[in-house]
Amino acid sequence: SSLGYKDVNLSYFMGVMKFKEEKYTEAIDYFTTAISIDSKHFFSYNDRASAYRMMESYDNSIADYNKAIELNGDMAMLYNNLGSVKRLNKDYEGALVEYDKAIKKDGNYHYAINNKGIVLYETGKYEEAIECFNQVLKINKDYAYAFNNMGLCYYKMKDYKSATDAFSKAIFIDPNY
Repeated sequence: SSLGYKDVNLSYFMGVMKFKEEKYTEAIDYFTTAISIDSKHFFSYNDRASAYRMMESYDNSIADYNKAIELNGDMAMLYNNLGSVKRLNKDYEGALVEYDKAIKKDGNYHYAINNKGIVLYETGKYEEAIECFNQVLKINKDYAYAFNNMGLCYYKMKDYKSATDAFSKAIFIDPNY
């Protein structure tokens, strides 16, 4: 613990602050300190994994997300996060497996459903992706990302009217979109 902190929560929250400042190396140091104080602090593993993901250190990120899941396998967010780093690493099948696990843990976890739709979009399965985005909108009718993602699918399918409608809804919900 080179930082001199003996309190897991203080180390963890310092890591969160550094993460928010986009100082990922410093954040990793604080999360590592928190883990050295409490090896079962799954939030530190999750957030260190997120910092590694931002630094494109995907193997370290995957290892830490897996450790967080090992410590607390009930949180849909952890599977969603693991799926996201697998998607960034172009492991689309692996990402879908993790998103499905997240959805199984919490059927209303719209982030995982949206992310599953993104993978389906990125792999050219536009109709299936649109089904995901519609499911997201049943859970959260004001989720601009789902409308935008749906618009991208329609655009790829050359259904420009539906694409324009979806993009317009995203902008209506979030004018900064």
